[in-house]
Amino acid sequence: MSGRRTVLIGMAFITLIGFAARSSFGSAPRQRLDYALLSAARKGDMTKIKPLLVKGANPNAHDGHGNTPLLLLLQNERYTGRHVSAPVTTFHSDGTATATFEETYDNAVAASTPDTDAVKALLSRGANVNAANHGGTTPLMIAASHQTLDCVNLLLSHGADIHANTADGSNVLFWAVGFGHTQMLALLLKKGLNPNITRKLDGVTPLMLEVTGGNVNSVKLLLDHGANIHAVDKRGGTALQYAKEAHNTPVVKLLMPRTH
Repeated sequence: MSGRRTVLIGMAFITLIGFAARSSFGSAPRQRLDYALLSAARKGDMTKIKPLLVKGANPNAHDGHGNTPLLLLLQNERYTGRHVSAPVTTFHSDGTATATFEETYDNAVAASTPDTDAVKALLSRGANVNAANHGGTTPLMIAASHQTLDCVNLLLSHGADIHANTADGSNVLFWAVGFGHTQMLALLLKKGLNPNITRKLDGVTPLMLEVTGGNVNSVKLLLDHGANIHAVDKRGGTALQYAKEAHNTPVVKLLMPRTH
């Protein structure tokens, strides 16, 4: 009896090994497909994305930073535009913060935009429109800062959460400001976003960012929707000071009479 038991146990063990081997072998092609999809999305290679999805690549695969194919595709923007100064806040170990200004792009124009069909293909295959990376960045945030209104509306029509926040407390409005995208701001503000939301760490508001690279019309739009011109960040800076430091003269002229 013990001999039969030994044989049965041995057969079960062999069966488990065979099953594990088949499972491992079977998962390898899928992993290669997922890796290829992430790579294609990262490079913005539209010709490979749809075929890989058809072959079974996971539209919700993610890299080590939590970026999904949808996030990587939307991040693959290259821009041209006029350089302006934008605030970059540095936090110190003693709890203080200082802001410096670095060159960035104003009125960004996409030199190479993702095919919305590729975005649709990912969404139709079950890509999670609200899947955020480890920093809390969502596809809608990336789209608002870099894509066309069509792409933002596409994501919204698929249930993108307009109220999602990143780890630092920024919502999609923070990603849309600073470029003078009046239509984008109008769309988001119409959805009910609060123009006076502040980032947790530095107290910066959307208005403070918009005045650095925006134009008179976009800044006025925020003001008309109740943006507080007197708000102060954690370093004591106001929107007017941000505009002056960014040398945005037209916006400074707009703000000056309203600060008294």
